[in-house]
Amino acid sequence: MFDGWGRLVEPPGDISSMSKSDLENLLPSAKNPPGIYTDGVRKFAFNLGDHLPPLDAIGALPANARSESLTVATQEKKLSSHFFLLAVLLFLIDWLILLLSARNRNLKYAALALIFFLPLPAAAQDNVNRAQSVHLACVKTSNDEACLRALQNLSVTIKMRTSIEMGDPVIVDLDKDELSFYPLLYWPVDPQGSTTPAIKNNLRNYLSKGGMVLFDTRDGAYDSSQIIASPAVKNLRDTLQGIDIPPLKPATKDHVLFKSFYLLNLYPEYDLAGKIWIEDISLPPEEKLSSVLITGEDCISHWGYPSTMTDGEMSYRFGINLVMYSLTGNYKSDQVHMKAILQRMGR
Repeated sequence: MFDGWGRLVEPPGDISSMSKSDLENLLPSAKNPPGIYTDGVRKFAFNLGDHLPPLDAIGALPANARSESLTVATQEKKLSSHFFLLAVLLFLIDWLILLLSARNRNLKYAALALIFFLPLPAAAQDNVNRAQSVHLACVKTSNDEACLRALQNLSVTIKMRTSIEMGDPVIVDLDKDELSFYPLLYWPVDPQGSTTPAIKNNLRNYLSKGGMVLFDTRDGAYDSSQIIASPAVKNLRDTLQGIDIPPLKPATKDHVLFKSFYLLNLYPEYDLAGKIWIEDISLPPEEKLSSVLITGEDCISHWGYPSTMTDGEMSYRFGINLVMYSLTGNYKSDQVHMKAILQRMGR
């Protein structure tokens, strides 16, 4: 079959078989993707192009249209700030030479001049770097290496498919690290972990300032309306005790999380509705934004070590939707997918 990048690959195990009549009548879908099908003797091509509307050549452009060639223009870069910095640096060097000359050996002033050459603190530079791009953060647990691998895979995928400038993911220690640089925290709940008052205070401040946390018990405990009382769930309840968050409920299929970038509700076999728990907020739909999300789907495994190509693709799509939701909120809840709007556009 052909994958999403047009490469001919071996089909995964969840692809349905089809008869020759099916190839003529069915439309390409997730279960019946385009590719080369065989009955052991003959091969049949199941093409996507056969089911698309005909392509029409572009006619003459309107009189007010402007035609340009697709070239990469040379970008200009302002050098005034660099020249100014160079001039200041030369001035300081000249001043330092005068102070160290034979006529003036007062080292006290020379030491004062050297202060200008000291580098900025590394922590301040790190904060600047974090603020210049989006970094996913994983809460420090006993499985940091696997979590970093999963978030790195997701970050690379987001950077390839969207306009988000993703940086490298980081591990954060809630006891001491500043969290305001990270729009989304992924917290793989450790069944044996413990929560200190400092962690609760840091988490409370982060949520109150607009942060978002995805708690993952990694045990399937939240896969239905009845939560399984697992050790990870017990630890999660202890963590959230004393933190003011609304009651939680399973996310429905029409939640903006499932359409913030990809329309995930089009794939019923990979339906996450009911497996992601969100805040039950008594606000108008356009104002609802859940700061706390809970799942048991083991996102580390799906993002870091997907079992099949299809599993990995759908997991990455959910991850992209999740990051979009954390960055843009409910902008997709303005009914942009209403049939009435599409009909008006068609007219």
